[in-house]
Amino acid sequence: MKKKKCILLLGLLLLITSDILFADTTFTNNSLGYKAYLPDNWVREAKDSVQDYFYDTTGAYGALLSIIRYPIDAGVYDKQGDWTRAHFIAYKMYMDYYPFGTVLFYDTAATEKQGTLWATELYIRFFTDDTANYSWDEYNRYTDNGKYGYELYAIGDTSDVKTNIGFYGAILKIVEILNISSIIFQSVTLQKQNIHYSKDIFSGTVNLYDVLGRKIAPACMYKKVLPAGVYVIKDNKEVNLKVHR
Repeated sequence: MKKKKCILLLGLLLLITSDILFADTTFTNNSLGYKAYLPDNWVREAKDSVQDYFYDTTGAYGALLSIIRYPIDAGVYDKQGDWTRAHFIAYKMYMDYYPFGTVLFYDTAATEKQGTLWATELYIRFFTDDTANYSWDEYNRYTDNGKYGYELYAIGDTSDVKTNIGFYGAILKIVEILNISSIIFQSVTLQKQNIHYSKDIFSGTVNLYDVLGRKIAPACMYKKVLPAGVYVIKDNKEVNLKVHR
């Protein structure tokens, strides 16, 4: 029986992915640098010059999907994947300490891809004061091509997202990030991660990690023997990225 259920589940996922891959709507945004395959009745709407929304016009699927592009400072993130790793760590650490939300699932394996690019994924649940009747979920992906970082997410009511997470995930996973050499962009404030940049190394009483998530010994912090790089700092108020040159 279990084997039969697994086969049926695999068949359902393949059917969902096939429906998306062969959907009538293929949308390419050369300005943001992506190509998306949208199911029937799904539309794209531009929020601004760096973010697009996607949603189902029939209301059968209630989540809002989005793609955001961020400029990458080559002086901070000099290798492809560094931006993805740092932003994943910052967001996950924020959620680990956030009292009204929890990380249900995450994946940072080298096999997790956005096309040919390494990607990370997070599945998060947020709560309100009325936890018995209302909460909302977010499925989140980070990736970068070395020049631009991308955040892809689906967010909506828990009852909808947990039922259709395979469908939303399939739409976002098959988004293609285009290889663009030059784009005019505007900078965006990263409100969720509360990220700040500084040339000064922080030496207060905090937890300090490198971008691989390894904790830095306090002696290295206080003696200022850290090598140049990007470090993730977590205190009791916020998560920050600090640049030590």
